[in-house]
Amino acid sequence: MPLDAKSWLLVALGVVALFHVSTIIGAVLRHRSLSPDERAMPTPTGIGIGFGTNFFDTLGIGSFAPTTSLFRFLKTVPDEKIPGTLNVGHTIPTFIEAFIFIGAVEVDATTLISMIAAATLGAWLGAGLVSSWPRRRIQSGMGLCLLVAACLLAAKALGVGPAQGVATGVVGTKLAIA
Repeated sequence: MPLDAKSWLLVALGVVALFHVSTIIGAVLRHRSLSPDERAMPTPTGIGIGFGTNFFDTLGIGSFAPTTSLFRFLKTVPDEKIPGTLNVGHTIPTFIEAFIFIGAVEVDATTLISMIAAATLGAWLGAGLVSSWPRRRIQSGMGLCLLVAACLLAAKALGVGPAQGVATGVVGTKLAIA
């Protein structure tokens, strides 16, 4: 029986997830001789923040904005390390979410694959770009993104934003914008 697009996507996601986990394990093994401060290992507070924000991510709230806010409020991660910490720290839970949602939620294959490709490319290119920025620029960028996220959440809560529909995909200009 031939695999459909969703099955191929799950296989590809599994391969990428295994690559990511092996990369993390390799990095931990390479840096095990460093002091705990230099290793930047997850703390119980960081794990708790990640668990909470990834739970809320499954409800559609997102994880990056709340995690950034909590990191800044609790001063658990230096501002210049937040973008990289988000990309690495949320990856494994996001893989798990992806497996669950791809299997459980009906989404047009073109829309789904396009959005995954855009998010992957954005994270890869964005992390490389942002990692070379000075602290103040990162703070300004995070502040602007948090403001936009807050406005979108407020609009949704107040019923001002677009109504939620039942579409399983988008095409044309809407797909390009997404």
